[in-house]
Amino acid sequence: MSGSVELVNYDSEVNNAFDWGFRLEILGYGFDEKLPGNGNIKDNGNTFNRSETISLHVDRTHALRDERHTMRGTVWLNVEHPRRWNQTDAWQANFDVKFLHTPHAIVGLGPTKNGVDFVDNARGFYAAPGDTRDSLLITDAPYSQVYWYVRAPNDTTYGTNVEVDGGDGKTSKATMRYTFPEDVEGTYKIIAYIYRWDLSVYELSYSVWVSDFR
Repeated sequence: MSGSVELVNYDSEVNNAFDWGFRLEILGYGFDEKLPGNGNIKDNGNTFNRSETISLHVDRTHALRDERHTMRGTVWLNVEHPRRWNQTDAWQANFDVKFLHTPHAIVGLGPTKNGVDFVDNARGFYAAPGDTRDSLLITDAPYSQVYWYVRAPNDTTYGTNVEVDGGDGKTSKATMRYTFPEDVEGTYKIIAYIYRWDLSVYELSYSVWVSDFR
């Protein structure tokens, strides 16, 4: 997440030194879940005219999507006046901004445990006969319809249509739950045919190896 600070056209005496910086923190994230969000910039000259983007990068987080948090920050500006008996003027602004944790989703299709994010390990691509697994689809835009197919091992057709989800013009996420047969092992292919609102269509798929490996 980021914000910008613009300090424009501050005119003062020649050889003044402008020293400004910022601090940002996100309340609700653990310390090890984000990269440092502070900095300090010095500028010498008789005019201060600068627009900067200041950011606090979330490296990783266990926060839930759409969870509410607070970004708290401070921006300061110090101006030194060497010809005014070393006088220094200082300004500081503090702010709090409420926001929802809505990370940029990766468009794709894959196994999920919570219906919100993809599983983060290859174990999700394996299942035992009779297991029930959830698949998550995140589309590149709100969809009109999603046709779910499951292609069994040695099936040369499109597979079996197991579900159809209708969109509402806003959502770009869909989930599908499927129970693998107990008597057919091998590689299953989960396929989603996505119809956009402009009626264009594309497909995404992933494979699940089903075996009594336990």
